[in-house]
Amino acid sequence: MKFRFHNSLHLGSDMPGVGEEASKTILHSDTIFSSICNVWAQIDRYLQKQNCISFQEMLQLFVNGVPPFKFSSGFPFFNNDYYLPKPMRDPSMLYDDYITKSIYGKKVKRLQFLKAQYFREWMTENKQESGMAHDLSDENKNRPSFGIELLLPKTPVNRLNNESNIYHTSQFYFYDYCGLYVIVELNENIISKSQFCTLLDHLGKYGFGGNRSTGQGSIQGDIIFEKAPKEITQLFTMKSEMGYCLLSLYYPFNNSIVRNATEYSLTLRKGWIGSYSANKSLKKKTAYMFSEGSLFSDIDKGRLVDTKPDKFTEHDIWQYGYAMTMPSKKEIEIV
Repeated sequence: MKFRFHNSLHLGSDMPGVGEEASKTILHSDTIFSSICNVWAQIDRYLQKQNCISFQEMLQLFVNGVPPFKFSSGFPFFNNDYYLPKPMRDPSMLYDDYITKSIYGKKVKRLQFLKAQYFREWMTENKQESGMAHDLSDENKNRPSFGIELLLPKTPVNRLNNESNIYHTSQFYFYDYCGLYVIVELNENIISKSQFCTLLDHLGKYGFGGNRSTGQGSIQGDIIFEKAPKEITQLFTMKSEMGYCLLSLYYPFNNSIVRNATEYSLTLRKGWIGSYSANKSLKKKTAYMFSEGSLFSDIDKGRLVDTKPDKFTEHDIWQYGYAMTMPSKKEIEIV
């Protein structure tokens, strides 16, 4: 699925800050799952009239390890160019020599995303005649940025003593022709494409990220749901000595799989319960997950993580931790 934003977007940073709430460009897969769950719970009866499985049935399938659909995190696109997270290990042929590394090394290191064609060359360690680092450092060939981040001051007032406490929060504005896309693997034996599109229509009205009450994160037009381009689908069957590169947050189904992580980073996932069916605002339990771009020599499918607070009894709270990787361990259909 592919979408652009009508206004700014605020996705809370993974790195904590004091007096400053930063934003990020990537839309994590667990945030997408939370949004889908909230929307599905609201329109559950309407979907069941279309012979769709119920919300509770859908959730139970995820808990049992048989997800009706899987998806990547949201990555940026520019026109028809799709970008993927930079793998955390450098290919052996990235630099021709020490001089090339001294010229382009810092620029390549700062890159967060690679265009699909360069992602393939990176993972398969194919060397170009002119050198991959040169092309990656060229803004016309591999965009380093997809928008601009503005830092805005906020001044909440304490209702008890009228004291103010200034802090800063960020808003991210995508450039023209830029937005986010998500790769979806849909099991049409469980949920049909038309039923999933109905869900996306309502999800587009819901939006993503924080500060939605002020208009941030609203989707411009409809969420586009179409067959993935060839340069993306081919990446799932490529041959790579690097192993499997994560395209989503990942929580291993079997803890022993951790020893197969070759290059990785961990992301702390926390936050507040955002449920429309419960009139409570409590902090979820925290969970560490493997980040997008992490590399594994072998990997399992992942699972949901129970992050329900001890004092919350209204319903379960799950964090999405299923893995989507390039290349894939099996043939998948990308829709």
